[in-house]
Amino acid sequence: MKKKLRNSSFRKAVINGVLIFGGVALLTTGFATWIIGATTTQVDGTTNVTVDTARTNNIVLEVELTESAVSISEESSQGEFVTIDSGKATDFAVTANVTLTVGSGVPVGERPTKITIGFNPGGEKGGVAYTDSNDATAANNVTVGKDTKIRKAATYTYLDIATKEYVLPTQEGTADKNGFTKNTEDTGDVTYTATGLNITLFKWGSFFDNKSPSTFYNDLYEGDYSAIQQGNFAGKKIGNNTEDINLVKGEFDALREALNGDSDSGKNIHVLFSAVTGAVTDGE
Repeated sequence: MKKKLRNSSFRKAVINGVLIFGGVALLTTGFATWIIGATTTQVDGTTNVTVDTARTNNIVLEVELTESAVSISEESSQGEFVTIDSGKATDFAVTANVTLTVGSGVPVGERPTKITIGFNPGGEKGGVAYTDSNDATAANNVTVGKDTKIRKAATYTYLDIATKEYVLPTQEGTADKNGFTKNTEDTGDVTYTATGLNITLFKWGSFFDNKSPSTFYNDLYEGDYSAIQQGNFAGKKIGNNTEDINLVKGEFDALREALNGDSDSGKNIHVLFSAVTGAVTDGE
C-alpha cells in the first residue's frame, strides 16, 4: 500500500508553485495571418508580408489563426501526492483557416505534399528572422547543468509540437480526414483549404518525461522511476523533505519565468508553418 503524503507544508509549497504555473498562457502569434512563400522564403506569424501573385513558380500558404491563445496549466488535478487546483484547464489547441495555393507553373516534382509545423528557430538557424521583445521560443529549451534528485544533466523541453504535419489530399473536391479540400482551377492552379482547423499544437515535453506535471511529480514521489535503469530519470526519486520541496517548487518558478515572466498576458512562442515537398508514407 502506498503511503500518502501527509506533510501539509510540502503540499502547500507544491500547490502554491502549481498555482503560479497554472497562470501561464502563451500566444502563438501577434498577427492573424501568416504568408509563407515556400519556394523562396518563410515568414512566421509576427510579420506581414506581401507575396507576389504571379502563378509561375508561386506557392503561397496562408494561415489565419482565429483562436491563438493556449493555456499551460492543469485544472483540479488530484494526484496521490501532488494536488493541482489552478482553476484553468490545459488548452494546447488553436483554431486556424488554412489556404495553400500552388501555381500552375510549379513543376509536379516540386509541388508541396504536406504542411509541416514546428518551432521557429530564427533566421540564423534555418527559420525565419524576427524581432520580439516578448519572445519565449528559445526559453522552451531547458538546460540542466548538473544532476539533481529529479533529473540528469541534459537539455529538455517544456513543450513539444504535437501536430507536426498535415499530409495534403490527392483527391479533388471532398474534404479528407484532416479537413483539407483540394480544388484545381481552370488556370491550373491548385488550392488546398481547411476552415476551422482545430490544431493540437503542443504536448508536454521531455522536462516532464512527456507527462502532465502532476503525473510526473507524483511518479517521482511514489518511486516509479527507482527501478528504471536507463534514461534521464533513471533511479530518480523525491521525498517529503525541505530540499525536495524547494527543488520541485523551484522548477515551477523557473517554468513560469521562462514562459510568462512579468507579463500578465504571457509571452509569445513563434511557430512556423511550411509547405514542403517530401515523401508520404502509406496510411498518412
